[in-house]
Amino acid sequence: MSTSRQRSLLIETPEGVVFSYELATPALRALAWVVDPSPKSAAVAAQYGVPLYATLREGLADRADGVVIATPNALHVEQGLACVAARVPMLVEKPLAHTVEEGRRLVDAAEAAGVPLLVGHMRRHSPIMDASIRVIRSGKLGRLVGLDSTTLTRMLKPLNQHGWIQEREGDDRRVRIIRLTTAGRAKLQHGLPHWKRAQARIEKTLGEPSMKKLEALLARVEAASKNK
Repeated sequence: MSTSRQRSLLIETPEGVVFSYELATPALRALAWVVDPSPKSAAVAAQYGVPLYATLREGLADRADGVVIATPNALHVEQGLACVAARVPMLVEKPLAHTVEEGRRLVDAAEAAGVPLLVGHMRRHSPIMDASIRVIRSGKLGRLVGLDSTTLTRMLKPLNQHGWIQEREGDDRRVRIIRLTTAGRAKLQHGLPHWKRAQARIEKTLGEPSMKKLEALLARVEAASKNK
């Protein structure tokens, strides 16, 4: 592989596999090496015909211009400090650390060494999130009382098991396309009147003044949870 005009980008996956990509141009990417102590890593390295390293420090010795750390959360600070020691810029997936103290330790080390450190909040720039915001603001979902972000994995599993949804991967592996099946649409239509009756009963029982007080209280609770 020619090294002229090439840059290395080391990427760590949630499974602990670390990839280093040689970037000759934005359109050309080739796997340069793999770091992973698990047995399956040998097959990955062999598949792409690249060197295999047992530790991140060994990989960093092969030099990379940037690192994306997306390994288990407990490893973020340790691996981030290794990148600082190697003076390699990094993007660390959220959360940066398990505690404020550990996070501060990594941030202080990066600032002292002049090594760029960025926390991955890519969903703020996701077209999926933009589309969600537009739908919410349009009022199609009704009057917004509260909103909490969460992963869909656990919520979708029982729906899938009952045959109410179908899933497939999008162009990006982080994207999952979810569609209601015929059985799912039937279940939705069956449940919707019950939900509406329950909502109407709550509003009637509490009355408009109490509903407004409840919504205000929920807003205060949500704000307090974000500021803790």
